[in-house]
Amino acid sequence: MEEQTTEDIKEEQTEQKELIEREDIPEKKENFLDKIMNYSNNTKKVIEPAINPYDYPALYGSAKVISGDTLLIRNHVIHLYGIDAPSKQQSCSDARGHAYACGKQAARWLQNWILSNEIECHILKQDKKNNMLATCSYGQYDLGAALVMVGWAVPLPNIDVYVPYEQEAQKNHSGMWQGKFYKPWDWEAIQAQKPKIKIIKKVNKKRLWDYL
Repeated sequence: MEEQTTEDIKEEQTEQKELIEREDIPEKKENFLDKIMNYSNNTKKVIEPAINPYDYPALYGSAKVISGDTLLIRNHVIHLYGIDAPSKQQSCSDARGHAYACGKQAARWLQNWILSNEIECHILKQDKKNNMLATCSYGQYDLGAALVMVGWAVPLPNIDVYVPYEQEAQKNHSGMWQGKFYKPWDWEAIQAQKPKIKIIKKVNKKRLWDYL
């Protein structure tokens, strides 16, 4: 058996120290921005062409919540990318089958969460009426992902990036998943099909002798 020299012992200690340090480093998990850009930390390559929010102009400011998926920031109406939340008129059923205003509750949850803090939005599209489609975040949290995670919004069809958050909400019976509800686009389609009936109240005209 060969006798270890002082240099060999130091080299071995250094290697052990580096191994311990490597084991203490937590594995970096795939975050939302990686997903929305279809970038995987595991493969270190672009999976398929996708949008990168940071390639688009940014808008900052405190937000007034119009609905669960729509904000007003510095007089700009902003619709959150990839999700749909119930409108303020929509109602859902809770676990006991009782109706409740899920649309208003979704908007209330979002406003209570972001309060008057600064929101960062990256504008993907803008129409002639100044309405915008954007990804928005509060600190490190994506608003769309958060809303889907707590069950107050659902991913739009073919928007896969939010599906894991929806599955989590379903598993935990969060938000609208506590009971039964129509997907927001289905609810709006049903409302559009309802006949608009105007109720005319009968007015009793008084005759001259009624005043006598």
